[in-house]
Amino acid sequence: MSLLATGACAPARPALDVALPVDPGFGGGGGAATPARWWVALADPTLDRLITQALAGSFDLRVAWTRLRQAEASARAAGAAGRPSLDASVGGSLDAAGSGRSADGDAGLSLGLAASYEIDLWGGIDASREAAARSARASAFDVQAAAITVAGEVALAWYDLAAAEESAALLARQVEASQATLDLVARRVEAGLAPETDRTSQQQAVEALRGQQATAATQIATLQHRLNALLGRSPRSALPPRTGLVALPAQPATGIPSEVLRRRPDVQAAWARIEAADRSVATAVAERYPRLSLSARLSSAAPFEGWLASLAASLVAPLIDGGQHRLLVGERARAQLAERVLAYQQAVLTAAVDVEDALAKEAGQVALVASLDRQLELSASTLDSARARYQHGLGDYLRVLDAERSHQALERSRVSARQGLLEARIGLYRALAGGFDLPKPAASS
Repeated sequence: MSLLATGACAPARPALDVALPVDPGFGGGGGAATPARWWVALADPTLDRLITQALAGSFDLRVAWTRLRQAEASARAAGAAGRPSLDASVGGSLDAAGSGRSADGDAGLSLGLAASYEIDLWGGIDASREAAARSARASAFDVQAAAITVAGEVALAWYDLAAAEESAALLARQVEASQATLDLVARRVEAGLAPETDRTSQQQAVEALRGQQATAATQIATLQHRLNALLGRSPRSALPPRTGLVALPAQPATGIPSEVLRRRPDVQAAWARIEAADRSVATAVAERYPRLSLSARLSSAAPFEGWLASLAASLVAPLIDGGQHRLLVGERARAQLAERVLAYQQAVLTAAVDVEDALAKEAGQVALVASLDRQLELSASTLDSARARYQHGLGDYLRVLDAERSHQALERSRVSARQGLLEARIGLYRALAGGFDLPKPAASS
């Protein structure tokens, strides 16, 4: 039985039922619950396949798995401390003549078996084992959190790449439209109806768009490299064709604050570390009390002859240790547990901020896309009117140039806004996501 369970001599420490630092008005309703594999809600089969590949090939996730194996090994080692140990010994001696026999003619060979066992009087060994188990559990949650991060980064890279390619296609169309305007301007210049500066200004506008095309091509290449790195592949590996920026499904339900936030793996990991620290306090308390050990030994001066057996018990108690145990229990153990409690509360608060930020960003992006749609309708009408007036000699070229640049900038802004809307939704899914089943990779040799 753990000493802390009885309350005997245990130092005061924070209660494990820690209050959540979240406003009651957290969240904002919504529709269906977020699925464990949240990306399937986007209904993008190609993204689903890519994330599956990343969960198997990501080096960041492999690192998390190796840390879990280390923690599990430590937990097994801590569990072994509560079981008896058995040691064997073999010894030999030589006389002055090197005969290998003693003076009375016996062989100079001895065999021995020794067993020992520490009785867990105060629950310290059991508490140490539980602390290691809770630490391993925290590492398992760390793997889940790493998997959510990997999935989120792949989704962001995938749609960043889709947006970059959509922007590149848009730039190609804008170059064609600006070239058509240049042809119109050139005809008027050659007819003596417009100055040469109109043509050179439009030529500069076309070249500016071609410069943006070069930048877009570079961005596409770097995004492809980034996505391949997330998949654990070489930068130039082939990627499947992009499906474009998908339409968003209904916003997911945010649920009850405690239920939503406590299912996040990072929050669960922080809680498991509180439990581990609590068990470590119990271990430190137990070390202040006497330790009772039993030992047995079986030995023989000659192989299988004249066996001697002994059985002993020892009671060891700390008397003077310079205040070491007092500091471990009274100061360091309390501080470590308080640190874990604060880390847990910060994890909960960060999770709540993640949800609220994602909701606010999505609402803002929805409003921005709607505004850009209205602006595009107006700018298209303005551009058509300016071109028509210029073609018939009723308006100057600067109005056409200004209207064309404004319309093209709005078109590019709309692609960015749609990309931002997807990023906000992915952020919301990640903020609400709990853990999901992962295939455990084979341990590398």
